[in-house]
Amino acid sequence: MVVGKRGSKDPRLGKKLPKRAGVRIQQAFQLVKDKSLSSLQKYGTGYRTAWGFRSCRAYMQRNGFKEPGSYDPNNLLNGKIFATPKEAKFLTGNKCSQIMWKAFQEKATKSQLQSISNMCSFGRQLLTGKPGDQWKAVQDCWIKLSPAEYGPPTRMLKATRYPQPRSAHKAFTTPWDRNTGWPIQRWSVAQFAAWDWVMNGAHCREDFLRIKKAVEHELNRLGGWQSTRLWGGRSKMEQRKGERVWRVYRTCTCPGGIHKGLPDTFARACRLFDLVTGEPLGQPGWHTECPLSAWELITHFLFMEGMEARCYPKWLPKSHKFGKEDHGRDVLLQEIKLWFAVQGANPTGEKWDNNGGRKALGALCSHHHIPYERSMDVHGDQAKNWVVYQPNVTRPREFKRREQHTDPRQCIQAHLMIINDWGRGPPKPEPIPPAVAITKEEVEGLKELLKSHPKPEPTPPPPMLTEEEVHGLKELLRKTPKPEPLPPPVMQMSDEMKDFHTLLKQAAKPKPEPAPQPVVMQMSEEMRNFQELMKVSVRMQPGGASELEKIYGKS
Repeated sequence: MVVGKRGSKDPRLGKKLPKRAGVRIQQAFQLVKDKSLSSLQKYGTGYRTAWGFRSCRAYMQRNGFKEPGSYDPNNLLNGKIFATPKEAKFLTGNKCSQIMWKAFQEKATKSQLQSISNMCSFGRQLLTGKPGDQWKAVQDCWIKLSPAEYGPPTRMLKATRYPQPRSAHKAFTTPWDRNTGWPIQRWSVAQFAAWDWVMNGAHCREDFLRIKKAVEHELNRLGGWQSTRLWGGRSKMEQRKGERVWRVYRTCTCPGGIHKGLPDTFARACRLFDLVTGEPLGQPGWHTECPLSAWELITHFLFMEGMEARCYPKWLPKSHKFGKEDHGRDVLLQEIKLWFAVQGANPTGEKWDNNGGRKALGALCSHHHIPYERSMDVHGDQAKNWVVYQPNVTRPREFKRREQHTDPRQCIQAHLMIINDWGRGPPKPEPIPPAVAITKEEVEGLKELLKSHPKPEPTPPPPMLTEEEVHGLKELLRKTPKPEPLPPPVMQMSDEMKDFHTLLKQAAKPKPEPAPQPVVMQMSEEMRNFQELMKVSVRMQPGGASELEKIYGKS
C-alpha cells in the first residue's frame, strides 16, 4: 500500500547499538527503542521550550546543556537532544528543578512546564534505566508552582466545536444525491472517514494513520458490520507494554436492520456503473448512506484497478479511478467537514475542530444514554479518562475488562443503540398495553353492587341414609336372584357356505406321497456291445463263468 512520502519519519530507523556497548548503554538503547514516536517528539519539544526562555537558556549553558541539535548526530534522536547515559550524565535533580522554576518565573504555560518536566524525566530514565522515572526535586517543584501564576495558553488544544448528535443523525441517514456534484466514489470515502471520526472517535493524527496503514479488513453482511484491524494496535500504547489488538467497526444503517448493498458478484456490480466515468447508471438500488455499502463500493473500484482494499483512497476525477495514494490527514479532515455540509448536517457553517471526533462520540453516548461497558469496545479509554468526553458515564465495579471484546456483536452494541434511536435498526416488538387502572371510587362502587346483588340459594344436600336402611338394601340385593346367562346365538349356514367349508377341510387333509418308481435307464447300442464284450472277457478268465452266473443267473 502506498500512503505517500510526507509526514514525520522515525529517527530510530536504521540505528544500531554501538560496538562494545556495556549493559547500561544496552538498557538505555532498548528504553529509547520502546518509546513511542510521539513521546520522543514531546521530549524534543520540552528541550526547545526551555531553551527558548532567556533565563533558562543562560542557566542551561552554564550547567552542561548544549544547544538543540548539537548532540551526537548518530544517537537515536539524530542529535536533537541527549539520548544516551553518557550525554545525560551531567543532569541532576537540582538542575532540572531550577530550569522548571525559571521557566515558571517567565510565565510559562502549564503545557510548556509539562513538556519541560517530561524532558527532565527522560534524562532521569536514561541514567536509571527505569521507564517513567522522575527526579524527586522536580516532583517537589510542581507542588511549589501556583496554577494562578501560569502563563495564558498560547493555543487551545481542547476541542470546543464538534458535530452534535442531531448533525450525526442527519448526515448518516441521508443518501447520496447526484445533484450535489460529488462523485459517489468521493462521497463514499468521505462518509467512511466521517464514520470513523464521529462514530468511532478516531484521533485526528494517530488513529487515522493506523487505519490508513491497515491491511486486515473483514466484512459480514449478515451480521451487519465491517471491521478494520488497526496497524500496530491501539494508539497511545508504549512498545514495552506490547501491542493491544484493536479493531474499528462500522455498523449497518439500512432501514429495518437488513443490509442492502451492492451485489455479491463482481460482474453484477459492474453492470451498475458506467465503465468509463464510474457514475451509477440510474438511481442507486442500494442504501448509499450505509457505511457497509460505502466499503463495498470503494473495494469494487479498487479491485477494478488491481489494487488491494484500503479505507481512504484518493479519487481522481480526471481519470475516473482511485489513485495509489491515500488522503493526507489535513485533506481527509477537510473532506469530512465538506461532506457534513453537503449532507445538510452543518447548515450554519460552523468550523469544527480537527480533534473534535472524540468529543462528538462522547456527546452521542450522552445523548443516547450508552453505558460504559458498551462504549468501551468503541473508544477503549478507561472510565476515569472517558468521563471527560461523557460526563454522565459511570463504570460498574464488576466491569474491569480493558481488552476489546472478541465477539463483533458485542463491539457494535453502542452503535446499534444509536442506530435504533435513529429508527434504522430492526423493528422493535410491539409493547404490551398497560392494564387499565381502576380508581378508588370505582372499586367502592363495585363493592356496593356486589353487596346489593342477591346471592343464589344453596342447593340442599341429598338426604342421608341410616345404617338400618343401608343394611336392608344389602339384604335385598343378596336375595335377588341373578339373571341366567343367555345361550350363544346359533348361526344358520347357507348351502353355498357348507360346500365351501367342505372344500376347505378336504384341502387341509395331507395327501399321501406317491410310491417311488424305479428308474429305468435306457442303454445305448454302444453300451450293449461293451457289456457283451465284458462278459466274454470275464468268461475267458479262470473262474469267470461262475462269477457271471452269480451276477446274471445264467451261464
